[in-house]
Amino acid sequence: MARGAGSGLDSAHVVDAGCGFGTNAVHLAQAFGPRRVTGVKVPAVRLAIARQRVADAGVADAVDFHLGSVTALYPFD
Repeated sequence: MARGAGSGLDSAHVVDAGCGFGTNAVHLAQAFGPRRVTGVKVPAVRLAIARQRVADAGVADAVDFHLGSVTALYPFD
């Protein structure tokens, strides 16, 4: 989907619902350069790993994560 959006992602805020360990969020930030990527996931232990992965990749200024359910995405809905 990111490839289909093309260059329009540079001003986008992408929500990665069910972000797992943050692999896709890091890839999106590095390969497509959206303004912001926000991952949403439960359980908290996965978010700790995802946050470390983002820090290691050097994209912490563009990626953040929220503990939550993909079935209740407020404030993203």
